[in-house]
This record gives sequence, C-alpha cells and structure tokens, in this order.
Amino acid sequence: MDDPPTALMCTNNRLILGAVAALRVAERRSELFGFDVPEYASVLPVSVTLVAQDPGRLGRLAAERLFARLEGDTSPATTYRLPTDLVVRGGAW
Repeated sequence: MDDPPTALMCTNNRLILGAVAALRVAERRSELFGFDVPEYASVLPVSVTLVAQDPGRLGRLAAERLFARLEGDTSPATTYRLPTDLVVRGGAW
C-alpha cells in the first residue's frame, strides 16, 4: 500500500499472531493493539498493547445469566461492565 495503516487492532489472540506474521513478511512497522493477555505475549518479536480481561469472571457471569434464563427469568436484558486493565507495551517495532 502507498499509505499503510499505522496501527492494527486485533480482537482476539489468533488475529494478534496473524498480524505479527503479516507485518514481518511485509517488513512493515505498525502499532498493535489487542484484547486479553495471551501466554505468548512476552515472547512476541513486537510490542503489543493489550486490554486485559478476566475470562473466568466473564464466563461465570455468562453462565449465571444463561442458567437464570433457562430457569424462567424473563427480566429485561442488562448491560454488565466488568473491569479491565490496559497493559501498555512499547511502541512500534
């Protein structure tokens, strides 16, 4: 591209790996931003800023809501906001 993107947002761990691989092949520099903190984050050849979530808490809440519905709960839909942490790691490689 004549004007390549300066940042990539990856919405899951598999996309982070794909973005790293594509950037290496293209020999491009770009900021990477993703969700969760994959086990392999510390060994990536680039820095990735991440939004860390608590998957256990998210799963428990989802299961609680599912079982409540299965047991007949007909209350209106509710929005839940769970805390996250921003893990800032370096700049573009």
